[in-house]
Amino acid sequence: MILAATAIVLADLIVIGFCVVYLSRAERALARRWLAQRDALEDVRGGLGRLVAEAEERAKEFERLLGVREKQLRDLLYRLAEEEERVRRAMQPEAAGDPVHSEVERLAASGMGPVEVARALKLDPAAVRLMFELGPRSVTPVRTSAAPRARRVAAAEPAGAAGTAE
Repeated sequence: MILAATAIVLADLIVIGFCVVYLSRAERALARRWLAQRDALEDVRGGLGRLVAEAEERAKEFERLLGVREKQLRDLLYRLAEEEERVRRAMQPEAAGDPVHSEVERLAASGMGPVEVARALKLDPAAVRLMFELGPRSVTPVRTSAAPRARRVAAAEPAGAAGTAE
């Protein structure tokens, strides 16, 4: 019996030893996996930090370029406004002495509509409509044929030069 008890104790010791060895190997494997995961997590954190830094750098560059573009756009809009004002001033006829505008005003005051005035003076109907809507001094009408234009040019020339133009 002592022999059987010794054999049982020996078997128990072998099982305990096996369990200790197995668990220590499992613990080492678990520690290796944990270390590998920690290293991977550190790599991800480092990569993420680099990506965030690069994104911030790009955002700063984008903001700088956007500021430059906004300044260029403001300059272009300012120059466009100046050019439009210059063209508007150049397109406005003088208030006194423009026979076409005076005639349009006279016919409009007599009760004629824009189409009738355009036909009577042989002017572009769209320009005459604009003159009626925006005011007679805001639009320079275009003649629709050469004959009335020749009369207008002859009327605008000085008296001595009228005979040489024809």
